[in-house]
Amino acid sequence: MHELAPCTVDLDGTVVLRGHVRSFEDGVLWVGTEGIVRGLADGADVHLRVLDEVRGECVYVGRVSRVTADTAAFDGVELLSTVQKRAVARVSVTVECAGFARVPWTGHEGSPHQPHVPPAAAVPAPAAVPAPAGAGEDEDAAQLLDGLPEGAVVTDAQEPIVPRADPGAVPQEGEIPLRFTVLDVSAHGMRMMSTTVLPPGSTVRFVFPELSDAFWLQAVVVRAQPSRTGTHYGCRFAETSPRETDELFRYVLRTQGAQRRQQMLA
Repeated sequence: MHELAPCTVDLDGTVVLRGHVRSFEDGVLWVGTEGIVRGLADGADVHLRVLDEVRGECVYVGRVSRVTADTAAFDGVELLSTVQKRAVARVSVTVECAGFARVPWTGHEGSPHQPHVPPAAAVPAPAAVPAPAGAGEDEDAAQLLDGLPEGAVVTDAQEPIVPRADPGAVPQEGEIPLRFTVLDVSAHGMRMMSTTVLPPGSTVRFVFPELSDAFWLQAVVVRAQPSRTGTHYGCRFAETSPRETDELFRYVLRTQGAQRRQQMLA
């Protein structure tokens, strides 16, 4: 139980060990760490906090029974409490995403915070394919477009964009297309990087492609930090359902476990 789940060991109210659960059987819990185990002596009473993918934060009491260079064993382990403490679980990732942003503006014409959005009637359909060179005649163009998905149009885009049935894939009034990279994510927010200027209060609507159950997320920009490669934005998720929060939380812990397994095999 709890294999590879994040775990901390508290001694007299101070965290003395951070690592992950290696095994937990018959009241004996083994914790592994990437560093060196310090500050633990045989027989010491401790609190163990395990962040489980399903049960949330599980708090145990136990005694130190064995210490090695990078592991520690605890026996007599008993459960004290279980709390769905999902906000503390966060994982570093690098995931390319595309979606739409709604940028606040002051209401004054020419304001730098006013997004450049064409009138609703002039917004082109999102489905497009590149126009081949020399396709100027109507008859030739018709032949070149033969076999393309229904509803596709010709633009100067570098890559074809195929129409999607999902109505959320179409920008809503006042939204602009946005490409960004998610740098870390939790069940309640994310940190992302983009070259697009997004003042605090901007909203980002997107589908996180790493989730097995695809759904649209909405994030609100709460802070920005410029960098050499783009601006880093701290965002909180808004209007997420309990099911969506559960899915995000499971993704975070599942990814943390996969990263730890890779580190152990390296």
